[in-house]
Amino acid sequence: NADNGGEDYIGNGLNPSFKPESCGEPFFGSCQYTCEQTQIISLTNSDGECKEVNKVTRPCHTSECGRENACLVPFVVHVIFIFSGANADKWNRGSEELFREAMSNAISQHPISYQKKIAITPGDIDVLLVTPYHSMIQPDDDGSDNEVETSSAMKVVAEISIYNSDLARTDKIEAFEEQAGVGDAGGGKHVLVNITCEEDDTVAYAHDALAFNNMFEDKDFMALMYGSIQNVKGMSNAMYADSSAPFDVDISASRESMILSSWTIRSEVGLGAEAQDAKSNVSGLLYPLTFIIFLFAVTGCIFRYYGTEVQRDFITMNMAAIAFKRQVGASDVEKGNYTSLGLADDKLSDDNTFEMASNNSYEIGEYDEVDNEDTTDSSVATLNHVDNNVSDNTVFKIVNGEDTKIGGDEDFEPSDKEII
Repeated sequence: NADNGGEDYIGNGLNPSFKPESCGEPFFGSCQYTCEQTQIISLTNSDGECKEVNKVTRPCHTSECGRENACLVPFVVHVIFIFSGANADKWNRGSEELFREAMSNAISQHPISYQKKIAITPGDIDVLLVTPYHSMIQPDDDGSDNEVETSSAMKVVAEISIYNSDLARTDKIEAFEEQAGVGDAGGGKHVLVNITCEEDDTVAYAHDALAFNNMFEDKDFMALMYGSIQNVKGMSNAMYADSSAPFDVDISASRESMILSSWTIRSEVGLGAEAQDAKSNVSGLLYPLTFIIFLFAVTGCIFRYYGTEVQRDFITMNMAAIAFKRQVGASDVEKGNYTSLGLADDKLSDDNTFEMASNNSYEIGEYDEVDNEDTTDSSVATLNHVDNNVSDNTVFKIVNGEDTKIGGDEDFEPSDKEII
């Protein structure tokens, strides 16, 4: 137990017949932003309790590591494996760990890896998808167009992180945290630290990504893969129950296995900083946006519960506006003074008609007599003549009973008429 330092685990004479068994989940956890993942080893003691006896930490460059800092993982390579005869239904977490171990070993054994000095560990490989795979082929001996389904297979989509070996190390990340005043060295919690780099710093890793694609095009890689699976499955099965079950196939099936495709995805340098800026902008707009939504909600509630009253108020306001306009129009009519002006000169026939609009709303019609009403001095009138001999919009200024033309057609002479 915990008091005796765990002596019951090894059977030191206190309980010689006791054999500890593995308990708990002996799997590695997710990769943290510090580019590390931890495995907890637990065993049962003589009391039947599951106790932690060890922790194993390994470097990793998937998941949180590099997700916000593209400088740590500038490239990832995706590859699709087709394992002929394998059963995807038997896949478990132990199978995933076995696959990572086997793939990292196969990469390290390939000649290209030796030449490029590429170091890939199980923590740099992530399994994205595992699903059954059925291919359709057209038989050669039959002239029909019917396709025949082949034997079942398993498709595995994996991701390999091409990481910056100069930056993506725990000691480097802790140094960045110390500079920022956070982390264990700064006496605070671990937080995301934006690590910057230039695009020129990632060129060498682009060549590594290309080397991986060339490696996966090699037909011999699948032979290395199956050889690695056979080498690690014994130890894997001892730690993870039935981890090799999906890969338990015969030799002929392994020869039909292949790599369907592979491609490289480039991470954008500075993407993490842009994401943080966008998050800050969104949080800055959150308060006014919430206020606007609140106003719309209040307005909607008013119309919902007081819709009839609001409509009645709008109708009342519109009726009041119409009544006011009519009152103003009637007031203007009452203010209008109408003066009849006759034509003193016989040169203009009685059929000529004028309309005069001034500050006092004069209107000139067909009149035989002239009213002796004084015209206000310095008033301006516009004469619109129907006859073609007089142009429209002739403007006169009447000063002390004398008319003076200030605009209009030159063919019309003011002296041809008399204005009283």
